[in-house]
Amino acid sequence: MSLITTILGKLQAGSLAPLWHRFAPSITLSRKFKGLRLYFDSRDNAAALVIPARMLEQREWPLLELPKYVDGSVWDIGANIGYLTLVAAGLGRGVIAFEMSARASELLEKSRDANGLHFDIVPRGFAVEEKSYQAPDTSHPGNQIEFSDEGSVCTITYAEAEASYGTPALIKMDIEGMEKGFFENPEFKKWIIEKQIVFVVEVHTGLLGCTPCWEDVPHVQLPSTHFLYCSDTIRLNRLLEQLGVELRV
Repeated sequence: MSLITTILGKLQAGSLAPLWHRFAPSITLSRKFKGLRLYFDSRDNAAALVIPARMLEQREWPLLELPKYVDGSVWDIGANIGYLTLVAAGLGRGVIAFEMSARASELLEKSRDANGLHFDIVPRGFAVEEKSYQAPDTSHPGNQIEFSDEGSVCTITYAEAEASYGTPALIKMDIEGMEKGFFENPEFKKWIIEKQIVFVVEVHTGLLGCTPCWEDVPHVQLPSTHFLYCSDTIRLNRLLEQLGVELRV
């Protein structure tokens, strides 16, 4: 590993990250990502600031490829500044971006307008049950829901989201540990399978102390901390072949 790679890693997620997030200025910046204009916060989104385009795109592979092979709308749950949202919308997919941070939603809106894209931004946290919480005031990708009886915002559930936006074909979930509640909910699993939704989720073992998993649902761990679930093995294998995952593992 090169010295530059080591420094970048410490800056975005390692030992230097807390210092950077505490003392760096919060400035709205933009860069090119997959041919699109991406807006981000210089303090909160260090990865977008320091990682070269090619490295950043490789880090987000194969998530960015999934919308090409799934017909229908995309839910980007925990969208943050919208890597997947922008790419999927650029492909012409209908996208619903769920993001509880007002700052991240603001940046995502700027990116949407700058690229002339069309997608909905839902400024609410996503949870199994409707609960009040305190919304974070930064666009840091590690933001977690802080439930509070005095919270000014309520989470949105998958049932409410489906009633408002229709059934998605693809869901990407990255909610910093809250995914455990969905894995423990039998009705959510039943919904994913019966509606034949392709479900890709980043599991946060450091936060959970374990890796949530539906052993009885066809799935595979991608070359990352993401797990890809499908309604049946045939569909899963076809997706993996289309993504070229087996060639890259």
